[in-house]
Amino acid sequence: HSLPGKAVRALVSEGCILGRSVHSVAAAVRAEAEGADFVQVGAVYETKSKPEGTPGGVELVRAVAEAVQVPVIAVGGVTAENVAEVVEAGADGVAVIGAILDEDDAERAAERLRCALDDACGGLS
Repeated sequence: HSLPGKAVRALVSEGCILGRSVHSVAAAVRAEAEGADFVQVGAVYETKSKPEGTPGGVELVRAVAEAVQVPVIAVGGVTAENVAEVVEAGADGVAVIGAILDEDDAERAAERLRCALDDACGGLS
């Protein structure tokens, strides 16, 4: 289990960026109220790194993005093929593992993901 955000904020030096992993709107709202600078929401899609979880889908991303003012980072099963719908749902960014490491050519996979993210963000990422 994690320490509450306010407790962590008291322990870290000024200027540290504090993020919280969340799996619900309520947890995102609580994380923001406790001082999180961003929330990481997911899993959005099925993922090998968290096979026991139930994906929240882009609906979860959308609901969290509408409920908080801090940046929302989507995680869990995000790929070059689905990153646009994650961004359209309100994600400010993504975090990935499998989209790169599960591919034969990790460098090419990272390039494809970056291009897809750039396209989704209108070239602003």
